[in-house]
Amino acid sequence: MGALNNQPSDKQVKAMRLIKDGVAPCQAMKEAGYSKRTSRSPKQNLLGSVGAKTIIEQYKDAYAKVGITPPYMAQKTKEWLEAQKIKSSMTEPDKVVPDYETQLKAAEMVRKDWGMEQPVNLNQFNVGGDMNLEFIKDESKT
Repeated sequence: MGALNNQPSDKQVKAMRLIKDGVAPCQAMKEAGYSKRTSRSPKQNLLGSVGAKTIIEQYKDAYAKVGITPPYMAQKTKEWLEAQKIKSSMTEPDKVVPDYETQLKAAEMVRKDWGMEQPVNLNQFNVGGDMNLEFIKDESKT
């Protein structure tokens, strides 16, 4: 079984399912039965394998069949980066404001997709009262 017929091994299938479900690649490999040593290099020992590439292509094909294509994802990402929400107040009319939480999540996704995986630790916090000020804090510089 395995690379001889381009079919992924049982370990590769299990590890890739775990990664798809949000488990870190090193941990996913351990849970799938890879040794600690092998699990330390997931790019080399799993993600670069023919079996893993076969699984990734299967996922891509399944997404494409339901209309989730790169152009569709690019459009959705643009929407997320420009997300807005309605801010309600007991004393003022509702107003549309930027949805910074959604925008920051989308920005992190884009950074990861573009290979800029160094996290930018941005947190949103609000100052209450009548001031209604909103700040974005970059904790990576503190």
